[in-house]
Parts: sequence; structure tokens; C-alpha cells
Amino acid sequence: STEPFAFNLLEIVKKAQAIHGLKQQDYARYRHYCARRLRRLYKTLNFTHGKKRFESRTVELDIVTDVRYLYILLVNAERAWAYAMELKQDVASEPRKRVHLIHRLNKAARWASELAKICAKKTDSRTALEAEAYSSWMTATVHFEKETDWETALTKFTKTKTVYEQLSKVGNMEQQALCRERVEEIEPSIRYCQYNLRRSSSTRVADFVDLNTDGPGNDLLQSKLESVLAAERARQAEDTLEISWQGLALTVRSNSTRVFILNAQALEAQVSQLPPEKMEKKMGLYDKIF
Repeated sequence: STEPFAFNLLEIVKKAQAIHGLKQQDYARYRHYCARRLRRLYKTLNFTHGKKRFESRTVELDIVTDVRYLYILLVNAERAWAYAMELKQDVASEPRKRVHLIHRLNKAARWASELAKICAKKTDSRTALEAEAYSSWMTATVHFEKETDWETALTKFTKTKTVYEQLSKVGNMEQQALCRERVEEIEPSIRYCQYNLRRSSSTRVADFVDLNTDGPGNDLLQSKLESVLAAERARQAEDTLEISWQGLALTVRSNSTRVFILNAQALEAQVSQLPPEKMEKKMGLYDKIF
């Protein structure tokens, strides 16, 4: 069977944004970069849209034999999002541009959704989870800008935050830092959604922000997170692990023992972050450790 594709979505996006204008909030420059990148991808993959007459072509599951087809979906989403952010800079002086802004964000969300669907079938579990989080964030951004469905915006932002909080515990230092940065970026949007929901007396914010409650959707997300974290810890365990006992540094040579220790350390960190009133949840995590 074909090996699943793997790429660090957030790392790719953040590096491209930093290099091509977003450090200066120059969304037009970033949008033009995305357009050039797309032309190169289309040409390299021979995925052009006709020479004399435009022919619409879409990235379907059955043609994805190269990871660059997935980059087409990602860069299209980024280009549409960048155009929306460019328009947003002018909305205060030209309110009519708001309609165009929302249209572009909707387009970005559709590209991101398509990316997540194909990644679920064609990539490894971490890449698929990152694509799902990216799609959730883009959908949340649409609702945030529309200001008509704060519940959906809050739910999607919170889901994205949960994924990146967990991913910030694995991978190399740069990947962890990018995930923590993403969480920090999302938190103000979550607070603003909560503020708007509290203004409606008929809405209970807690109904939308707790991803630890029971439910098929939350159970599925949790199982995906656990699968990705287990795979990442298994990769970490391939490296030599040392533990300290009574002042002695001991090398753990057994791969299964290294995985067990890394899992226990991660669960212990989760226990320490829980408030005192979450005693039942703490006891459940302790059961997993032992």
C-alpha cells in the first residue's frame, strides 16, 4: 500500500507568512506570493486549466498521488484568506467591501474543508488532525466576521485550541512553539465570542466551550488526539531516554518501557494542570498512569 503523506501544515503556513509579508501586515504581498506558488504547483504537476480557454479542474481524491496536490488546496485557502484580510483593512473607510470580504472567507473555508477531507484519507494521523484543526479555525473565522453565529465560532475556535494545546506537547521545539503561539492567537477570539454569548441571556456559554463533556463528536476528537500523541511519543521513544533515580542517571533501553514512561509523564502533566475541583477527572488520569 502507498505510504501516507506527511507534512507540518502549521509550520509551512507560518514560515510562508513570515517570509512573504505578514510580519508587516502586508496581506497583498502574501496573496501575490500564494498566486505565484499556485502557478508553479499547477505547472510542475501538469495540472493546468487549459491554454486558450479556461477549463475548471478540481483536486479529487483519486488524483492525489503527490503531496503537492494537497499544497494546491492549502495555498488556495491561504490566498483567499489573505485577500479577505486585505479587504478587512479597508472596510472601515469602504463598508461595501465587507460583502466581498465574507465571500473570500467562505471560499477559504471551502478550500480548507476540502483539504481536511482529503488529508483524512491520504495523510498520516497528525497531518490529518492538523488539517482538521485548520479547517475548524477557518470556519470559525467566517462566523466570527459575520457576527451572526457566535456559538459555532466559539465551538470551532475551542476545538482548534484543544488540538494545538495537545500538539504543543510533542514534536521538536520549533513545532511546539508554533502550536503554543497558535493557541495564544486563538484565545482573544474565544474570549470575544464568550462575551457576545453572555450578552444573550438565553445562551449558556458553558454549553459550547467544554470539549471534555460526553458526546460522539468530542469522543471522536479525543480519540484522534490520543492516537496522534501516542504515535508522536513512540517516535520520541526511539531516541535514548535517561531517568534519574537516587542521584543515578539510568538509560532506558527497552522501547516499550520508554513509551510507557513518556505516556506517564504526559498524563502527570495533565493532572498537574487540573484545578482541585476536578478530582474525579484527576483520579481517572491517575488510573491511566498505573
